[in-house]
Amino acid sequence: MTSGLVSKLREEFSDSWKPTNKIDRTPDGVSFIVGEFAILHPVLDINAKAIIELPNSNSGQILDRHIEEITSPRVEGYIKGTREVRFEIIPEIFPESDWKYIFCVDNEVDTCGLVNEKEVISYLKSQLGNKKLSDCLDGFSLYDNYSEGGDLSRSKRGWNMELSKNPEGIKIENNFPEIIGNIPKIPKGLHPMLLELVLLQAGRSGFEIPIMYNIFKNLDINPIQKENFDARNNESSEIIFRDCVYPSWKGLAETDFSVFDTCFKLPDKIIKDEIFLTSVGKYAKRVEYQFPHFSPKTWQRTPCTKIKHSSGNYFAKQIDPAKVPSVDYELEISRKLRKKGFNVPEGQGIMTIQGFPYILFDYASNSVNLMGQDSSYETQEKLSQSMREQEKEIYSALGNYVKRMFDNGVSDGDMARRNFMVQFDESGKFSDIFQVDFEKTRIKRNTLTEKERAKPLSRLLEDLSESEKKYFMGAYKQNGK
Repeated sequence: MTSGLVSKLREEFSDSWKPTNKIDRTPDGVSFIVGEFAILHPVLDINAKAIIELPNSNSGQILDRHIEEITSPRVEGYIKGTREVRFEIIPEIFPESDWKYIFCVDNEVDTCGLVNEKEVISYLKSQLGNKKLSDCLDGFSLYDNYSEGGDLSRSKRGWNMELSKNPEGIKIENNFPEIIGNIPKIPKGLHPMLLELVLLQAGRSGFEIPIMYNIFKNLDINPIQKENFDARNNESSEIIFRDCVYPSWKGLAETDFSVFDTCFKLPDKIIKDEIFLTSVGKYAKRVEYQFPHFSPKTWQRTPCTKIKHSSGNYFAKQIDPAKVPSVDYELEISRKLRKKGFNVPEGQGIMTIQGFPYILFDYASNSVNLMGQDSSYETQEKLSQSMREQEKEIYSALGNYVKRMFDNGVSDGDMARRNFMVQFDESGKFSDIFQVDFEKTRIKRNTLTEKERAKPLSRLLEDLSESEKKYFMGAYKQNGK
């Protein structure tokens, strides 16, 4: 008893084919198990058997018709990773006598309109393991491959050899040699669940596996505590990112970091950086989760932090969406001010950390606000001393800067010492002054009227000492730069 499909299977898997003569009787008919075989895979064990079924409904026709016309060839087997996943390839026959194979993996039906045995073979050899990697492999098999000294190069060669035989050129969604090869050398005694989380989160976020591995290792988190890693349905990021209204920020791609409910709406050049992701993770580890982005108390300082990156640093500021027209408002104000020639920090995008929204700017190094504090509200004594020694230059520059703001139609409802940063060069010499915090900044098309200038100017002068006012007003009354 034979069939076209069985012959193909026997030919293609001749290295592992074992003929059998097993019969399985069921109320529906008789199944003849005619052969068992293995499908080469670098990570998974895939074993299958070829079956020819003779349904009871066809038994009366056995004397009148050819055996291949009344039997149904099919394949069933198991994919073994850290658990078993059952699969079947079941044929159905239609009135026009064309075959259509239904692929069923763990009771999930994937219907493919395949009409010949060659395509079934291609599916078995190149796509079956890829389709259900997440279902049958949670990391332990890869861990065992390393810890037991498995021959990885041989597995790669075998996998590539099998792919080269694929006559249909089926697209491979998961390249297993690349996945395995990208995992760093696994230290002895590593908890297998850490490797599982590396694979899971790398798959979710799209970050490279070595980067994700090093981040998890550097964060020093107990891998058993999965709640540290699982995103909470991205509820916060969905709400926050939906509030973007300006094209410059709305158009940025969204990326799920999958650690501490952290999501990004930032350029790729920033988020594909191991130092940046580790810095975000370390900060997030200290932040208590809250949803939905509860507003800081009015008496609290706005949470801010410096985020490291391999090419420099960034400044992350937590925002209260209730206080701004849109979550990307301050980013857009920064962009427009820079376009007008103001040297304010450049905005980069938005992210959520533990349910809170943050906006990200370039970090202004070697700078403090007019209160002597850096971006984390830490007093920098050396820079504060430099600021006192260069009071005339600094407050004259502030007068020029504010005059330029007003002349360019820029008003600010919170013009205070804490919202102006003073930057110094490496020698401690004053080099620049600029505005930060744009929650209450508005930009008009025309220059501000004297009435529109009066209130913010009065508010700022209340913060200044007599000598600071003298230098400020001396420059302000002249033409701005």
